[in-house]
Amino acid sequence: MSATNGSRWRSALLMPVFLPAIAVILLLVVGTLANPKLAGELFSTALAHITEDFGWFYMLAVALFLMFIVVIALSKWGRIKLGPDHADP
Repeated sequence: MSATNGSRWRSALLMPVFLPAIAVILLLVVGTLANPKLAGELFSTALAHITEDFGWFYMLAVALFLMFIVVIALSKWGRIKLGPDHADP
């Protein structure tokens, strides 16, 4: 990789977003590797909390998304071509 490509790659990153995201990911990975038993307990507790308290929200979101897709497919926007000009909609 040349210096130009490297600097272009760095300039494409939004550092105020990238650095905290990398920090959180590294913290989770290092914490999980350092104490896998505690991490397993924490993750299973979090999963249980999410599924018990937000299961209704997940079901509602999926139902609304499916209804939205059906409405789009049956409306005039369902005829928009996503491929080349000669492709069938």
